Amino acid sequence: MKKPTLRHIPLAGILAITLGAAAPAAAQTAQTPQHLNIGISQYPSTLHPLFDAMVAKSVILGAAQRPMTAHNAAWSGQCMICTELPSFENGLAVRENYTEGKTGIAATYKIRPGLAWDDGTPLTAADFIFAWQVGKHPQSGVSNGEFFAKDIRDITTSAPDTLTIHFDKEKCSFALINDFHPLPAHLEKKIFDEDPANYKNRTLYNTDPAHKGLYFGPYRIARLQSGAFVTLEKNPHWTGAAPAIDFITFKTIETSAALTAHLLSGAIDYISGELGLTLDQGLAFEKRLKTQRPGQYNVIYKSGLTYEHIDLPLDRAPFDDVRLRRALMHGMNRAQINSAVFEGRQPPALGNINPLDPAFTDDVTLYPHDPAKAAALLDERRGVLRYCVISAPFDGVATDVQARAFASIEAGKPLISLIDDRTLRIEALTPSHWAAWLRPGLPLRFTVDETGETFSAVVTGVDGRIDPGSQTVAVFAEPRRDAKSAPFMAGMTGSAVFDAAAANPTAPTQ
Repeated sequence: MKKPTLRHIPLAGILAITLGAAAPAAAQTAQTPQHLNIGISQYPSTLHPLFDAMVAKSVILGAAQRPMTAHNAAWSGQCMICTELPSFENGLAVRENYTEGKTGIAATYKIRPGLAWDDGTPLTAADFIFAWQVGKHPQSGVSNGEFFAKDIRDITTSAPDTLTIHFDKEKCSFALINDFHPLPAHLEKKIFDEDPANYKNRTLYNTDPAHKGLYFGPYRIARLQSGAFVTLEKNPHWTGAAPAIDFITFKTIETSAALTAHLLSGAIDYISGELGLTLDQGLAFEKRLKTQRPGQYNVIYKSGLTYEHIDLPLDRAPFDDVRLRRALMHGMNRAQINSAVFEGRQPPALGNINPLDPAFTDDVTLYPHDPAKAAALLDERRGVLRYCVISAPFDGVATDVQARAFASIEAGKPLISLIDDRTLRIEALTPSHWAAWLRPGLPLRFTVDETGETFSAVVTGVDGRIDPGSQTVAVFAEPRRDAKSAPFMAGMTGSAVFDAAAANPTAPTQ
């Protein structure tokens, strides 16, 4: 599909800065717990890492969970749980041939020493194997089931801290398994084995999400209220760098007006950029802050991975004409739109790949703003379209349309049925023995059944043959000039009275 306009979406996060006098030295050294309150507009439907892909869940679990691998801020792959990304160069990845003739990859990952669930249970390869078993089960309903069921052929282990993933086929990005989160087998495996089809409802992540042993990141879920808030506390079994903040609470505030009100009142310290204000709302709120609360808040803009674009139906007119699509591109001044509407914070994208992605390239066709070129392309298109116009042979009434606008029509197929209503005529069936005196010019009066109107007419012709079955002869007549405005239309019926005496003085009026 053609994407004529693309914009990567920046995220706006608003952080409160507390102003005040310096605290006394004694107070500065006191171990006062630090608590950060973050406002988000959505509450997660679950905290289970494998179910229901939601931004709210990703934001919260970002502090309490880790995938095996991830992309860093520079869009490079890195280990989050493993010690080294497997590659053919370091020997941690090797090609392997399968019995059906396919070639796959065996990639070995070693778990970082010291990682443990927040109940102290070590994180091992068994937790990854269990997560894979849940993911590939046809009744589990995980978000990325195809990855577990089709991409991974098997997982083997040679030690508690080592697992080898046997990928079903070769691919260049095999080492990055960003969607692969371990699950605590010591807590969840029994629940899953008892009823795989209802595991989503029975998992501790839904029935008791603050249960110890479900998390292994710098934080763990301490308490929560469904639909209202989730509070995280430091994980005592975390062996990495100690987090600086003691408690983090994500408060669900569903409207932008309520989010800004909570921030201004001090109920929250930060509005999440991922789930807070839209860009235009953030810009408007920043102006308000600069006027009403100068120096008290920071508004931070970061480019996101999503982008806005317009998809055109290339298989349907008029968008199947490349000249029209190019004219649309040249007619849009995207830089001006970005400047006027988004204050320069909505940069036009060159494609659907983020500039940080290794696959990104700027070697693409550009369509700079050029109204003259757009007009020329449209003029060229109009010139071609003139050859596609079919004019009716006369003005009339359409009674049947067999073709539709922009449809493809086979040669010889009818397009439309027209009736010439400029000169309507009367067709009457008369007894065959009247043929002796019926002739053109004979006057008659015709009464329309549908309207009851009577008007005069004159015979214009008589059929040259008599129908042998009905013993009738067709007579054709045309309304006289003074009656052509009478309210009648094609298809109406009625009765005719001929002035037979005008044609044959000895004949009776019929």
